[in-house]
Amino acid sequence: MTPCMRSLVISVVLVLFLAICLVPPNQAKAEVKLFPIPAISSSKNDGNDIGLIVPALFTGPDGDLKYLVAPMVVYNSIVGTRGTVNLFRYEPGGKELRGIASWTERIERKFLLSYVDPGFSNGRYSIGFSAMHFKNATVRFFGLGPTTRQDDETNYTAAETRLNWKFGVYANEVTQIAVSQRLRHMQAIQEGATDLPFSGANFPECSRCRRSNRTRSADQLPL
Repeated sequence: MTPCMRSLVISVVLVLFLAICLVPPNQAKAEVKLFPIPAISSSKNDGNDIGLIVPALFTGPDGDLKYLVAPMVVYNSIVGTRGTVNLFRYEPGGKELRGIASWTERIERKFLLSYVDPGFSNGRYSIGFSAMHFKNATVRFFGLGPTTRQDDETNYTAAETRLNWKFGVYANEVTQIAVSQRLRHMQAIQEGATDLPFSGANFPECSRCRRSNRTRSADQLPL
């Protein structure tokens, strides 16, 4: 057995263990359902994936879904073994808490935390926020303009941190006045995980490909 396959087998066993053991203490009497699902995919840019995801559904005594925990392990042909834990918590009134943590052998990371409450304060307001950080190590870049060629394909790692929030007030049953803000911090690009040339070396004239940090903010006032 190769080291990669050995790592995948061990990770699958750990996923099954986590799916069984990650039971919230206050949900000990809740019904738990497990649904092991094979995870297989293929992408020209992102490589080939093979692994296992084990969603665990926790329902309350009334039968309503309270939690969804979905640990996953996947072996990717480019970045290696990836372990991910997805957590969703549901409450009456449309409240939803979501958390995702993903860690890959090579470079890639993803962390997400979000909360939405469309009926805050007895339904008078709507609130929501989310925070995410990720590294994508398989991004492609071919240059700028209509004369780019397939032979110019390069690769880099895109690392970003994103924050956003929203606050709304219900004017009536069908109208909401809301203000929101989005913040994106794009970190300096790094070499990617593929064997392709590094975008920053082949296209030094491209501002996005330079080794620099950028922060952008956008405000919105939707009706």
